[in-house]
Amino acid sequence: MRGRTFFLGLLLFMGAAWSVSMDSLRVQAVAEGYWAAVADSATGLHEGPLFTLHRIAIREDRGHPLAGMVLRGYTGVPASRKNFEAVQTAVRQYLLNHGFPFATIRSQVKMDSVAKNAVDLELHVHSGDAYKLGGAADFGNPHHPRCGATAGALENRRRL
Repeated sequence: MRGRTFFLGLLLFMGAAWSVSMDSLRVQAVAEGYWAAVADSATGLHEGPLFTLHRIAIREDRGHPLAGMVLRGYTGVPASRKNFEAVQTAVRQYLLNHGFPFATIRSQVKMDSVAKNAVDLELHVHSGDAYKLGGAADFGNPHHPRCGATAGALENRRRL
């Protein structure tokens, strides 16, 4: 009796291990752009067609397109995790170079309703406060500001 229990437990463990490995293979295939990958117990993993990135929309908080941001070379590439991260890195670098170091980006991927085997990427940007890196400036102190220092400049100095 004890031997049968061990054997059944081993079979259940092997089945669970096979299931986990097939799931991880499917996740890896989807991350590489094969969004229709299916794990089949008889034939293994069927990747299906390679999905491509069709359209990229970058919107600010109010729903307007991000002004001045142009992405070239990302449409038509595989819809893989690596390419999604590259797009987000490019947008983050653009925001950093334009004075928004604390911007947050939320992404959403949708199946394209027009193109076959394609997805659309929507990035929603919350730019946060703008900052400008400049040279060192001495504004005195809040009680005795030097000539030309304004209350706004003192407030910005306190933020940093």
